[in-house]
Formats: sequence, structure tokens, C-alpha cells
Amino acid sequence: MKDAMNLWPIGNCEIAALVAAQYAYFARTAHGAASAERGKDYSRALLDRALKETGAHRPLLGVMIETPAAAITVDLLLPEIDFISIGSNDLLQFLFASDRGSAKVGGRYDPLNPAVMRVMQQIARTAADYKVEVGFCGDMVSRPIDAMALIACGVRALSMPPAAIGPVKTMLRSLNVQDLRYFLDYVCTEPHHSIRQQLRSEE
Repeated sequence: MKDAMNLWPIGNCEIAALVAAQYAYFARTAHGAASAERGKDYSRALLDRALKETGAHRPLLGVMIETPAAAITVDLLLPEIDFISIGSNDLLQFLFASDRGSAKVGGRYDPLNPAVMRVMQQIARTAADYKVEVGFCGDMVSRPIDAMALIACGVRALSMPPAAIGPVKTMLRSLNVQDLRYFLDYVCTEPHHSIRQQLRSEE
């Protein structure tokens, strides 16, 4: 650990990566709140020293939400960060306890399941209370109807391949977000396997 304190000067990307790595190390090895707090303090000390010695601007610090545990406790993370990025590929597999690439269970796996929508809403609404931006990356965002659902959940930054930008932008220009938000709240109270068909009626 002491060797990590002698890596300066380094660039902003390396600063962020180093702080993240140190924080992850303590998160994995912590045995209670006190150890976790020491890990957080150590990460801050690393960042403060790097900024002082390099004269660099403070980078934005964020977290990836890729497990149900992180999604459920996102309110504990928000005071320490500037942004959230939801990594849907891993998160959805854990939520469904299902391999999305398996031919045997692939038909049961739909990202527009009400359970998924509720998790996305919870993350986005909690982040809004802290004025923290929520981004999203994953396969589902490339499909306009899936992107529409995410916008209704409160996600505002979407990461997608260039080929998907045109169709998603066209969809967004015709969207009434407020009406869609109310509609999503309603359909997620019903026992649907997927709300895909219901959302198509709103396109």
C-alpha cells in the first residue's frame, strides 16, 4: 500500500483509477464500518495528494451500479460521488438470477420486466434527491423502446453505439416524458412479465 503513495506525478485518468482501485481494495477486505471508513479516508488522502502535487483539477468521482446490493444501498454511496452509471448487462443477470446468453432461459429474460423498471426508478429517484446524475450503459439502451422506458425511469445520460443514436434521438423528440412517467408507474403495478407491449402503444 505504501508503494501506491509514490506514483506521482500522474494524469487525471490514473488518479481516478488509482483511487477507485484503493477504494475497491478496502471494500473487499473491510470487516465492519470502521474498516470501510478507513478505506474511504485513505482514498480521499490519495486523491488530495495527487491533486496537490500535480496541480490537476479534481476529477469527477462516480460508481458503477452492477449488483442488486449496490442498487439497494445507493443512498449510502451518493453523498460521496458525483455521478452514477448503471451497468445493466451484469445488474440484470443478477436481478433475474439468469444467464442472458443461455438459449434455455433466454425467453424469460426481458429488461422491460416491472422489477427492472422499479429498480431503475429507485436508483434515479434517490440520486435526484442528492442532485447526482444517473447514466446508463448496456445492451438495452440501443433499442428505442428500452431507451424510452429508461428516460421515463429518470435516467438522463445514455451510452450507446453510434448506429443507435439516430433511432433513439427520433424517439426522444416525440416523447412526452411526464405522461410516460405516469404511465410507467401505472403499468408497473400490474403482474406483467414484460411491459414492452404496453410501451409500444405509447410510442
